[in-house]
Amino acid sequence: MNIRLSLCILVTCGILAACSTTSVPPVRLTTTPHPCNGATSDDPADQCVLTLYIDEKGALQVNFDPVYVYKKNAKMTWVAPDGYEFHKVDGVLLKDPSNDEDNTPFSKKSIADKDGNGSSDKKGKYYVWHNKNNHKADYEYEVHVYPIGGSTPLILDPTIKNQG
Repeated sequence: MNIRLSLCILVTCGILAACSTTSVPPVRLTTTPHPCNGATSDDPADQCVLTLYIDEKGALQVNFDPVYVYKKNAKMTWVAPDGYEFHKVDGVLLKDPSNDEDNTPFSKKSIADKDGNGSSDKKGKYYVWHNKNNHKADYEYEVHVYPIGGSTPLILDPTIKNQG
């Protein structure tokens, strides 16, 4: 019986030794950031739609953070969660006050329709920017969504990484 036990232990050790030399690919702990390629075509890979949602703790989240922007004049469209809306005055704002309207890397900010086309409405489910993407830089911004009819927004602080 000792011979059988010794043989089992020897075989088990051999199997374990063989397994320990097998390479196992590393596990990625982060999700791939969204490659915002612009909205210059109908190809879904070129669209930059950022969908906001409320997590299980009631906090505002976005489907991609950071967002990497590769093409010039990329149209970026944010979608508010159901039951929430953007206000034109503060829907999506750069956090750095030195990036004023004349100096900003973004243009044509507005409430938008479901296709991401600008609108003159003061409130809405969609908010759009055109990202000039003139140079490589990181931009922190704030997203504000309000419960429909409410006055207190949920706020999120994600990042855009322009690749110039």
